[in-house]
Amino acid sequence: MRPWPTLSHHLRVLRDAGVTRTRQEGARCFVTLRSDDLNARFPGLLNAVLDAAHRDGVGSHVGLAGDPPTA
Repeated sequence: MRPWPTLSHHLRVLRDAGVTRTRQEGARCFVTLRSDDLNARFPGLLNAVLDAAHRDGVGSHVGLAGDPPTA
């Protein structure tokens, strides 16, 4: 076993916790955030986490589906 968790491990933990949904298309794997389910179960939590990440610059290089590309 590696001394540090892999991306696939983190994605599996999020999927098992019900935070994400994974869809396989051929060799590609698409991961989506279950935002409607999370907002229904924990109102305001997702917005608070995303706002804090935005203020701290965390994930600023990551885009959302449908976002225009940045230079």
